[in-house]
Amino acid sequence: MSASPATSSTRAAASANWSGHRPLSAIAAAAGGGVPQARIRRVLQDLLEPLARLHAQGQVHGAIAMSTIGLDTSGKTHLLVPPLEPAPDAEGTLRIGGYAAFEQYTDDPEHPCGPWTDVYALSAVAHTMVVGAPPPAALARCVKDTYAPLAGRELGGYDADFLRAVDQGLSMNQQARPQSMEALAAAFGVAVARPEAPEAPAAAAAAEPAPARAAGKGNHIEGGFQVPFPADQVWAFMVDLPAVAACLPGAAIQEHDGDRVKGRIAIKFGPMAAAFNGAARLERDDANRRAVLRGAGQDTLSQSRATGDIAYQVRALEGGQTRVDVDLQYTLQGPLAQFSRSGLVQDFVRRMIADFGKNVGARLGAGADGEAPAQAEFNAVGMFFSVLWMRVKRWFGRAG
Repeated sequence: MSASPATSSTRAAASANWSGHRPLSAIAAAAGGGVPQARIRRVLQDLLEPLARLHAQGQVHGAIAMSTIGLDTSGKTHLLVPPLEPAPDAEGTLRIGGYAAFEQYTDDPEHPCGPWTDVYALSAVAHTMVVGAPPPAALARCVKDTYAPLAGRELGGYDADFLRAVDQGLSMNQQARPQSMEALAAAFGVAVARPEAPEAPAAAAAAEPAPARAAGKGNHIEGGFQVPFPADQVWAFMVDLPAVAACLPGAAIQEHDGDRVKGRIAIKFGPMAAAFNGAARLERDDANRRAVLRGAGQDTLSQSRATGDIAYQVRALEGGQTRVDVDLQYTLQGPLAQFSRSGLVQDFVRRMIADFGKNVGARLGAGADGEAPAQAEFNAVGMFFSVLWMRVKRWFGRAG
């Protein structure tokens, strides 16, 4: 995974995106340090609410720095660049030295990106405005942490609580930082409105597409599998919701009424554990062997909410083979949203789809004997290391 330092192109892009907004890095009074505490608080307060809204949608910005924050003519602060895509820790994305948190440099699920990633960057901005320089780069701090806490320095004009808030936000231990914009606001003594969960537009329900592909949602994963059975037989199986649930490790149907189900699915991957209770309905297009399973649920552990569409199409291949293409679109809101854009988690989901396909094949093959296999079991440890090994091979160019 590459680690890109801040460059002049970053500042140029910021200026181009927001004509007339001056980056803080180009304002000598801001970049030189000694900015009054009240002014730093105003800068942070302007940014906290839009970032809180972003986090409520399950996103992390990941590109906050003195060069990507600007002032308009009224003195209001704005973010000059959009959030990093596809994720702040994705391969090839920009990482601004001194402002990027350690978790942006790793796909280790023990160090996920989340709101605390932007907390680190905002605290680094405050640090720069106090002393005129950002803290040491996170990668260097990981090897040898030379960060000198502001609370231990002679810095007149700043409250001890304010300086401790900067230090806390710059902790290398992400769990020691404020975990949300609301918590950061409290640490710095500023106010920020709590964002409400976004509501789907009313017109969206009336304009739902035909069941061929999942409707657009926050995160997108494609996968599929192939089985040695005729397409009509596979299609009949794929619209039998209890049979499908039996092939999905951790899933259990509690109520079943036609194309509607209520149930529970439990998942564990690295530090992420969830047990979602929810409901789903199946929308079928029998003529084209296409369907969309639309569902929503809530995790009983973290109270995170999930909505998603699983679209699939059954296609006949030569030699009596059948291909099932799967298109997953989903959003997560709440504490688990931090995991939704991780590259490792997306690889994990694709592996789950492949294992689901093996279970489908096994149950179809057992149908002739009249004895269906038992409910599929989930080997979290085995799958975790399998996915991790595949990613390691890809990093070093040995995948094949």
